[in-house]
Amino acid sequence: KGVLSNLEDNFGVLSLSRSKDNLLLWSHYTEEGKGYVLSFNKKHDFFNQKDQLGNYTNPTPVAYTSVRSTIKPDQDDFYQKMFCEKPIEWHYEEEERVFRIFPSLENSVGKDKYNNNIILTDIPKDCITGIYIGYQASRKTKSTIFEAIKKNSITCPVYHSEISKKEYRILFKKVKNT
Repeated sequence: KGVLSNLEDNFGVLSLSRSKDNLLLWSHYTEEGKGYVLSFNKKHDFFNQKDQLGNYTNPTPVAYTSVRSTIKPDQDDFYQKMFCEKPIEWHYEEEERVFRIFPSLENSVGKDKYNNNIILTDIPKDCITGIYIGYQASRKTKSTIFEAIKKNSITCPVYHSEISKKEYRILFKKVKNT
């Protein structure tokens, strides 16, 4: 609790998944296929920046386990154990996390349901390697995505998704350049 209270609202976490085609993730995180998924180049400089101590940060894989770790603040892997372990039942997420410290709250856009600041940060457009439009995305959502692509000169491939009629999986069809 002490560590968390010291971090307060200036500690940011970007949660990502190595999977773009997991049905549970599409159901949970895109409002049952009404949203979209962005894929990123995890080797991009954005994900490999120096923190305030001069150490390089990079996406850290979450460890899934059935046993809670005992954590001591002087351990070398203290932060990884504290922030990158989850119950084994969540393994399907294939989650990786990126951590950032935000010295100011100037980019805060409000509070989440836990009363923590929501801080937005720009992700470089050349970091985006693909856009996957949900299988139940509305025309308005699709239109908004294509307008954002055009407005921001994003040049990655775009895919429409659909649920396979023969298997329990998601299929992607590349959209021609718009």
